[in-house]
Amino acid sequence: MMRVLFFLLFSYSLTVNAQENKIFNNCLNKESISDTINCLENCIQLFICYEINNDLSLLKLNNSQEKLKATISITDDGSFLLENYKTSNLTIISALKRVVYITSKEAEGVINNNHNLTNQKIYIDLIFSKINSNKLAVTNNSGEIIYEFEIKNNHKESLENVDTELIIPPIFPGCEIEDFKERKKCMSFKIDEYIKENYNTGLFDKIVLQKDTVQINVSFKLNSQGKISNVIAKGPHKLIEKEAIRVLTSLPQMIPGKQNGKDVSLLYSLPIIFEVEGSSKTKK
Repeated sequence: MMRVLFFLLFSYSLTVNAQENKIFNNCLNKESISDTINCLENCIQLFICYEINNDLSLLKLNNSQEKLKATISITDDGSFLLENYKTSNLTIISALKRVVYITSKEAEGVINNNHNLTNQKIYIDLIFSKINSNKLAVTNNSGEIIYEFEIKNNHKESLENVDTELIIPPIFPGCEIEDFKERKKCMSFKIDEYIKENYNTGLFDKIVLQKDTVQINVSFKLNSQGKISNVIAKGPHKLIEKEAIRVLTSLPQMIPGKQNGKDVSLLYSLPIIFEVEGSSKTKK
């Protein structure tokens, strides 16, 4: 009997993505594999900081320090796979998973230029520390500060009273909530439930799964009309990807987000994770 456990970490981002920044250009034509891996590691760590900076209002450190350790492997098809991570901070976890998904595409040029990178590991080791009430610093495993977050005096700890000049979150049907932070939570919950109810997990019985964890990295656009478009899915099998695209494309129409009083398109990314227990793994 197959049992499927479902996890979803959902977030939206209007950040300039890795493809536009070309963050991996400096990693081309390095002299050795170790130099290339170190370059990839530095780029990914920096991009994690960029992503967190865009969610800074949601970053709350329970202690004076928060550590992030993660292992990313380079797969046979030249993409990144998040093998494991260690941190309890949801904002950091969300940024890490978004970055692994987004940068995986941009890094293909570097990886294709050096086929010896296949199955290499990239290790992320960061410490987020409070310097004072107005500043956070991020250090790598060498103790070097790679990024600093400036917390302005008018910076909000939540999005409850966000200014209309900033992003006003979209509204999923049933999430007509004034509090923006609670509205985002409601939207995340509704999409979580929708995917659980509509994703055909019976597909897992029809294919060979190499692992008991099925992760599908998905991105899509919620356009200015409140409709889903440009769905992209990357998973361990084409059938799994196709089903993810089908389910997300069928999401109900929403009230779009706003910026400067105008309806705007928003880019979303999320990993959908199923833990499959007792799968026969006998069919392709």
